[in-house]
Amino acid sequence: MSNLDLPTYIDKVKSGYNIGNDSVAAFDLMANKAKYDGLRKSLTSLYTTHYTELLWNGEFDRILPELKLIREMTINSRENKTSEYIFITINFKSNIEFEELFEVMPRLTKKKWLTDYIYVFEQRSEIQYEYSGYHVHMILKRNGKKMFDIRKEFKSTLKHTCDCANPHILNIKNISDSADLKRRVNYITNFKADVNKHAKQYNDINFRQHYNLERFYAPNEHFKEYIVDMNPDQVDEIIDELHSDPSC
Repeated sequence: MSNLDLPTYIDKVKSGYNIGNDSVAAFDLMANKAKYDGLRKSLTSLYTTHYTELLWNGEFDRILPELKLIREMTINSRENKTSEYIFITINFKSNIEFEELFEVMPRLTKKKWLTDYIYVFEQRSEIQYEYSGYHVHMILKRNGKKMFDIRKEFKSTLKHTCDCANPHILNIKNISDSADLKRRVNYITNFKADVNKHAKQYNDINFRQHYNLERFYAPNEHFKEYIVDMNPDQVDEIIDELHSDPSC
């Protein structure tokens, strides 16, 4: 293969395809068809994502009422698997003041079925000292409570601050094993692997300082065993960069 004349080989592939299909234009026609097949698949993927979100948001319920039941059945099927730990993301309404969100959290963590927890407050703005898109990531340990009942209780507590009917807004997932638990604990307590999220995480430092927030909230030391701590020098470098470069 090292002595292969690649250009000659490619020409033979094309001519062989043409001969096999008894047409001098067969290869070019095939390549042209592949281009449009690729475009069709890309468009299908894009429209699938778009309409999936509309369906999950209930936009088609008026003309297809059974979709609501299908969504509920799908959610229950996914969530009722046995798992000791669960991961919850709560996206709050944009018109809610942060102080109200802060006050709602103790009502969630005092649930009798909840045996342990860790949670963090975050926001989504990348503009330094401007804060919006308030949300909470939580990891909860349950005592056997069914996921359906957990969602029902969370909906009741959050009904005025969160669009609970939308699973993208109140998102609940099982944590599969200890490796998954460690990964998710570090996802909410450390800088995320996705560098595109670092700008907003720099602003999270300002956000926590502005509202006098802890890095995370937990009733005991249990989850600390999963956290991979950042080097203090790294934290100082992040804060220095934050205050010296307004484009961060």
